[in-house]
Amino acid sequence: MPIKKSVIFLFLPILIVYILALPIPNMEMDAAQYAAMAVEMLESANWLHFTDLGNPYLDKPPLVFWTAGICYKLFGINTISYKLPSLLFWLLGLASVYRFAKLYYNENIALTALFVLATTQSAFLMTNDCRTDTLLVGAVTFSIWQLAAYWMLRKWYYFVGAFVGIGLAMLAKGPIGLMIPAWTFAAHFLLTKQWKAFWHWQWLLGLVIILVVLSPMIWGLYTQFDLHQDLLVHGKTGVSGLRFYFWTQSFGRITGESVWVDNTGYGFFLHTSLWAFLPYSLLLFVAVFSGKFPKKEYISLAGFVLTFLAFSMSKYKLPHYIFVSYPMGAVLVAIYLNKILETKKGLLFWYKLQNITGILLFIAMFLVCGWAFFSPAFLFLTAILLFIFLFCIKVSYLYVTKNQEMPFFNPKISQIFPTFSFLLPSLVMMFSTNIISNLHFYPQIMKYQSSTAIGEYIVAHKIPTDRVFMVTFYSTPDVFIGKRVRNFKEEDAAKWTKDGAIYIYAPIEYVQKLKELGKNIEVLSTFDDFRVTHLNFDFLNPATRQQELKKRVLIKLNG
Repeated sequence: MPIKKSVIFLFLPILIVYILALPIPNMEMDAAQYAAMAVEMLESANWLHFTDLGNPYLDKPPLVFWTAGICYKLFGINTISYKLPSLLFWLLGLASVYRFAKLYYNENIALTALFVLATTQSAFLMTNDCRTDTLLVGAVTFSIWQLAAYWMLRKWYYFVGAFVGIGLAMLAKGPIGLMIPAWTFAAHFLLTKQWKAFWHWQWLLGLVIILVVLSPMIWGLYTQFDLHQDLLVHGKTGVSGLRFYFWTQSFGRITGESVWVDNTGYGFFLHTSLWAFLPYSLLLFVAVFSGKFPKKEYISLAGFVLTFLAFSMSKYKLPHYIFVSYPMGAVLVAIYLNKILETKKGLLFWYKLQNITGILLFIAMFLVCGWAFFSPAFLFLTAILLFIFLFCIKVSYLYVTKNQEMPFFNPKISQIFPTFSFLLPSLVMMFSTNIISNLHFYPQIMKYQSSTAIGEYIVAHKIPTDRVFMVTFYSTPDVFIGKRVRNFKEEDAAKWTKDGAIYIYAPIEYVQKLKELGKNIEVLSTFDDFRVTHLNFDFLNPATRQQELKKRVLIKLNG
């Protein structure tokens, strides 16, 4: 088998894990909210003015809604259609990391950066719980590669690609999509003393390209908000959509102007990275603080460190935010691992540490399959995968310590991708733990997301989707039923029930309220509910799980 096909074959198991995440229902609230808003966008046929249950929406730029809307049009309204653009942007980011590293380094470092980034825990999370950050990571990484290629090769199409990528990044998450490439290359030019780069007149042309990409969004913000100062947004009127987008949304989180404040502390992303960059977390921090970097480029170092510091200054933080720094972090890890393999210094230590991490993750999987959500079949599958993992440790050890060829693999792989022998157990470990997660763990916890269960119930019982309402809270079954669910208000009950019964999705406490109002109701079904993105020990513990659950009901309200 040719070497390129061999490498593609090595990547195939990772891609399979990504694909298996596509049908898993969207988690609440962000991903589920964005998926539902894209449905609302299609129903209104207005792709420039965004609303959430009819209320003006300003929090996020439009790319996540546009890409979901396009896929809804092409493939129907479903979870896969919503997640597919995020997966494609993520694959673009992986390809960009490889091509960027190939520009400055050898094939081994490029492939190492690719496989490290592709198998971090954040990678598997981003291709499952798809928010705006997945689109941002892909677009920013693409723009950094294109900018580096343009500066090195001076081809016009790299220049255009770079600024289109920045424009897409800004459509995904705001001005941060421009700031990350800007401070990354500014630091690189400064440290490499390329003073003329700061006065490169073509950058102005790049800004024009960005404005062209942003123009539909800018017009939409202006006509929806700036021309209608009476709109109520976050409890205020007179809100400028353009100012919010270009300033408040990103920089306001540092200055304190943003309404989003959680005061998580400056060290939040340090402990986030301990799990999100598994199994390479410690390698990442050692690579950053080693202080030994090739002087040919500082893009990867600045792209990781400056982005990490900037996000740490924000007064509102969520784990997904820092994932945009990880592509350049993966390049730093690849450089460091290449150095370890060349000098053999510390090689055995890191090899043992990686495998100990693997054993601990397998123990976690056994606990999930054997205790938290018992399943004999998945317990058995985990045992088989553990055996394969241990076998790969043995195979890898012979190469790492004695330079023996690894059986079952093309010998040329060890020549152009020697780091593969070191990474093999980690790759098998991350494939195994996440294949179990996607096939067993996530399907189990999603049973406790009531919007998932009620969506399936509505479809199974052929309940008319245009007769479904909800009492406002964070979960809605819109993507399951292919229609935006409207809010129910008691004063409108007579109007809506005039043509027949309606169905209301509500907290169980709402049943008593309707009875007190003298409504003719029937409780069709009761559903367990838990915020699955806020997992805790009491929920995972079967003995205490029930006390963590809330109850939601589907009520039939007759006229």
